[in-house]
This record gives sequence, C-alpha cells and structure tokens, in this order.
Amino acid sequence: MTTLDVRDVPPAERHPKILHAFAALEPGEALELVNDHEPKPLFYEMQAEVAEFDAAGYESEQRSPEEWVARFPKKPATRVRSLDELESTPHANVFPGEEPKTVRLRLAAGERVPAHSHPDRQIVVYLVSGRLALDLDEETLGLEPGDVVRFDGDREVSPRAVTDSTALLVLATRSSEDG
Repeated sequence: MTTLDVRDVPPAERHPKILHAFAALEPGEALELVNDHEPKPLFYEMQAEVAEFDAAGYESEQRSPEEWVARFPKKPATRVRSLDELESTPHANVFPGEEPKTVRLRLAAGERVPAHSHPDRQIVVYLVSGRLALDLDEETLGLEPGDVVRFDGDREVSPRAVTDSTALLVLATRSSEDG
C-alpha cells in the first residue's frame, strides 16, 4: 500500500497530488492518505469523477485531533480466464486469492464430492456441462446444463456427477444483509 502524508502540502496542491498518486497505483492496490482533517470532500470528488476508485472499500479513521488516515482503494483489474485451461481437478480456483472465491468443479460420471459445508458463505452453482445430482441436506436437486442454483453455505452439500460434468461455483462471503 502506498502512503501519502499531505499535512504539510498547501491545501490548493493536495487534491492534484493525491489524484496523481492514486492514478499511479496498480489495479487492486490502495492509497493510504494521512491528512489533518477527514477527507470526505475528496471521497465525494473521487466517487463522482474517478471510475477506478472503489468507493465501497473506502475507510477513514481519526487517530488524533490533527491526524486522519483514509484508505482509497483502486478497483481490481478485470480478468478473463478460460475454464478449460484450468489444470487442477476436481477443484480449480479460477481467481486464486480473490473474492468471491470462484471454483471450476470437474467430476467424472459417478464421482462425488463428500458432504461438507461452507459456513458464512452464499453459494451459487452453474452447471456448464453434464448432469449433476446435488445433495443439499436431505434434498437432492437434479441439475442440467444451464441450471443455476443458489443456497446458504451452512447447508451440507455433496455434488455427484451423473455424467461427466463441469460446474462453476461462486462462494461469496455472506453479508450482514443476508442474515
């Protein structure tokens, strides 16, 4: 993370200096700004005018009467991956280390993933090809190509391939709004 202390910079020069430092960041990085006041006007300016600014990730805290520290994150780069080029089986992490966790699941006919859960996650399964029997607790769903199912990660899940199958799973961190 790049840190920029602008407390000694004349007020008229602050925003241009900050915007220049932000523009120099790589996608997914953040600018830590040290200021003598809460930089809310800068937040609003960037939210309105800087497409790369990730306003949802903005944080600000007052550390002393003359020191505010704010984090201005830059949106991550858009990435495209081919599911067919992923090598790991049965699970291949599409974007390692990034959220939401995205996994390509490839199972041979008759192969099953043992029952398990993903606490604090919401799960989306999209069946790309094949046929899956998806056990969710005491319920079994039959999935065909193009089917999408969403469920709470606290549920016990166990997919079984009826035929050779490929699915895309998205494991999103449950927000406080999800309950």
